Amino acid sequence: MSTPLSTSPELLLIIHNISKRANVKSLLRAALAFGVKTVFVAGSPKFNFDVHNCGEDEGGGGGTDGEAKRRKDLPAPVHDAICGGTFKIVRFRKLRECVEAAVQPPYRARIIGIEIAEGSLSLDDDQNRLAEIFLGEGTRDEEVGVSNPNHLHPPRNVALMPGNEGTGLSEAQMEYCSGTKGAIVTIPQYGGGTASLNVNVAACVVMQRFVQWADGQGA
Repeated sequence: MSTPLSTSPELLLIIHNISKRANVKSLLRAALAFGVKTVFVAGSPKFNFDVHNCGEDEGGGGGTDGEAKRRKDLPAPVHDAICGGTFKIVRFRKLRECVEAAVQPPYRARIIGIEIAEGSLSLDDDQNRLAEIFLGEGTRDEEVGVSNPNHLHPPRNVALMPGNEGTGLSEAQMEYCSGTKGAIVTIPQYGGGTASLNVNVAACVVMQRFVQWADGQGA
């Protein structure tokens, strides 16, 4: 039985090369639902992430038609969470800039991609496998320069990065996963329906598994 962590990693989300507006909105809703506090967005120039009139539209359901149109890309709960200071979206022009920020303090994240690829790790129920995915191997000890077999040093956070709806993760995205000592995960399937899940469905599965696993680490 592994020693409980002193603190659990924080979950972040990277949105890059997601083509459909509906999927971007769904990913934002899902991130909020699973306790993500910071979302990194690389690119996506056509999506309006602007926040308008914080405090003037209580509950996210009112406001004028013009206000609703200006913020229509942000789901109302996400808009309200940003206004309340419990959720933030950090934008970058390039994926490289996004990754550089994600791995540095205060975020200190490893990047976990979702893809059906050779060498990917299966997101199953084995606790050792989940620790391998969400904690990595040796990343914390190398940062402080000491041997720490009980993993008491705060672990690096996890930045989840789903792939494009049609083409999945690009070569560059997969290289960033390995370059940050992260991982690429695949979701096991038990039927013959489809090889690929919707990007939001896949992200939700991984986020839910992370939250469940992280809660158990503090037990």
